[in-house]
Amino acid sequence: MSNEEVIWHLEQWGLWSRQDGTGRLSNTSSAMFYGLIPNSNDESVLITDEKAMEIDECICALDFFNREAWLVLIMKYYYNMTTTSISRRMGKGRPKVQSLAETGEAFVAAFLTK
Repeated sequence: MSNEEVIWHLEQWGLWSRQDGTGRLSNTSSAMFYGLIPNSNDESVLITDEKAMEIDECICALDFFNREAWLVLIMKYYYNMTTTSISRRMGKGRPKVQSLAETGEAFVAAFLTK
């Protein structure tokens, strides 16, 4: 699976995860990230529920493998935060955050090609 395919799947998983059960995207009420997700109902989820649940399982497994990489993927794909924003929030440099994102993305790629 190419890097572009992994990123597409993670972006679609983020959209799928933010749905409110009616097919519409909703804002999160998490205090830590309140207001970071725009309520943009014009984005379409193109991933199947089965594939999204597979990625969800992978994200949960990543939490046990590398908690920081898990957190970066959650902030990047679920909360749609930039690397700079993640870097500030975590108190880590941009290269470290980018490295953690790449680690998480490689984990997802390996999980999806098993």
